[in-house]
Amino acid sequence: MASERSTIFSLLISLLVLMLFNSLSGKCNVAAMKYELQDESKALLKWKGSLLQSEALLHSWSLSTANGSPCNWTGITCNDDGKVKEINLSNCSLQGKLDPLSFSSLPNLVRLDLSINALSGNIPSQIGASSHLVFLDLSMNQLSGALPLSLTNLTRVSVLNISDNKLDEDLESLLLKIPLEQFHVPTYIGLVGCLWNHDINDLDTGTINHPFTFYA
Repeated sequence: MASERSTIFSLLISLLVLMLFNSLSGKCNVAAMKYELQDESKALLKWKGSLLQSEALLHSWSLSTANGSPCNWTGITCNDDGKVKEINLSNCSLQGKLDPLSFSSLPNLVRLDLSINALSGNIPSQIGASSHLVFLDLSMNQLSGALPLSLTNLTRVSVLNISDNKLDEDLESLLLKIPLEQFHVPTYIGLVGCLWNHDINDLDTGTINHPFTFYA
């Protein structure tokens, strides 16, 4: 009898410990998700603050909106976990620079469309931190300077358009700097006034098994 009581008591203790662990684990997960949401929101709000006349354009971007979640903000789409996966602010009359936008704070971003605006300055090197991007359109802005080599970190991108800017370099020049073993060619590339159709297999330095085309 004493042995049975001891066994039951041990089982109850184990059950209580398991329940306590699950409770603490759940609280930690919620806290981590809340922190990440705040990180995304703060990154977007910092960029908003750097833009000219942004309050009228992005009035929904506020921490007081939906408990600080950016999922209901203008131009923002979130995934099933409530993380920012898409920013679509095409043709929104945005004026400012990309530098203040912390791409590293948006690790789940897969689509970024800022085309047809008045964004100026360089394309920041930190854009390479958005390694999950599959769509990047910065066309029809006033971006200038050299292209960052970090663009080559976007190995999942299928559409990349930086045409109609004031850049000092086109993507053809940038791609020629990449070692062939690291070569990734998007399905569609909008260039800066350059049309190039070339089979990479013709190069003496190595081979890739498919031809690629750049579209102006």
